[in-house]
Formats: sequence, C-alpha cells, structure tokens
Amino acid sequence: FMYTAPGAIPRTYWAGAYDNEDMYFGVQLHLDSAPTTVTETGAYPSPLGWGGGVHLDDHADGTVSALWRVRLIDFDPETGVLGADVPLFAYTVE
Repeated sequence: FMYTAPGAIPRTYWAGAYDNEDMYFGVQLHLDSAPTTVTETGAYPSPLGWGGGVHLDDHADGTVSALWRVRLIDFDPETGVLGADVPLFAYTVE
C-alpha cells in the first residue's frame, strides 16, 4: 500500500522485506527577509508534523526562502492501516 498526493514527497527506504515510505509535504515560503522564528502552532500526534528544522535560502535580490517539511500521515505499508492523519497543520513565521 502507498499514499500519494499532489505536492507530497515520499521518503522511501528499505524496511527489511519491503520498501517503507513516509509522506512529507515540502513547505517553501518566499519572504522579504529572513524569519527569526518558525513555530508549529498545533499539537499533532507523533510522528506527524515537523522536526523543527528550517532551511533558509538567501537570494541575490535580498529576499529569502524558508523551507521545511511536514510529515502528513502515518500508515503501515504492509497492511494499509492508517495510524494517524491530520487535515490541517499550522505554523507561525516571524
């Protein structure tokens, strides 16, 4: 079993007898200046959400892109059983 969706990127890795995939959505915000903080404002069941890492990509025109990934769902690829999902994730960018 495998989930897919527009904009979602699977992280695929070998799990012994099968390929395992974790579904992530890549967030990319184009900003006028670098943020001082990015905060996940909701409480989500583990392992959903993000790990707290944000990559800042500086551009020649002085703008910056903030990039991070959000784990969308948790499921068992052998049985197809969905362990956890959340319809909306919220973040504050300051």
